[in-house]
Amino acid sequence: MVIMRLYAMKFRGIIFDLDGTLINTIEDISNAMNHALADEGFPGHSYETYMVYVGDGLRVLAARSIPGELKSDELIDRITGKMTAYYREHCLDRTSLYNGMPEILDFLEMNNVPKCILSNKKDDLTRLITGKLLSKWSFVKILGMTDEIPPKPAPDGALYLAGRMNLAPLDVLYLGDTGTDMDTAVQSGMYPVGAAWGFRGIDELKSHGAGFIAHRPMDIREFF
Repeated sequence: MVIMRLYAMKFRGIIFDLDGTLINTIEDISNAMNHALADEGFPGHSYETYMVYVGDGLRVLAARSIPGELKSDELIDRITGKMTAYYREHCLDRTSLYNGMPEILDFLEMNNVPKCILSNKKDDLTRLITGKLLSKWSFVKILGMTDEIPPKPAPDGALYLAGRMNLAPLDVLYLGDTGTDMDTAVQSGMYPVGAAWGFRGIDELKSHGAGFIAHRPMDIREFF
């Protein structure tokens, strides 16, 4: 159940999703998965298709990308490995921050708002990319997928990050672009804000409990 708050009320911290929220990674992810699929003799997919497939980790992405009748754990693992190896070398070829993101990050920084990142991308890849593109700004904690914390939409990662910011969940705004992100925010008791510029769409965000739809990054400024 979403706990609704008045728009004029303020939050004391923010958790960002990474892919589709802070940065546009879809071309590099798509190219890497298509490379792995081609190496196994399978057809690739369009960027638009991958916008639907991404969001739940690379192994799930691989499973969604393989033709249904050919799926097996061994094949999924093999394609995941090939995709990850290629992506590690090419993850910054076309990836960049979304327009307006530097400005909102500057605003949050100037107002001493604690910031965290929670991603279903592997933790080492998350750190590699954020280290290159987001090192200008300070984050209390950047957390990708690990063996210790269940992936989103489980609330564990979000609650861990709230603890690192020394904040109660109700004082944290969660910004993401998928239903998985909105589910994570709802389950953790945070305020779910949907990023309309991301990989999914407004209908999905609303159906998963978004309390507010941000059409551009600076739309969240009034919450702080």
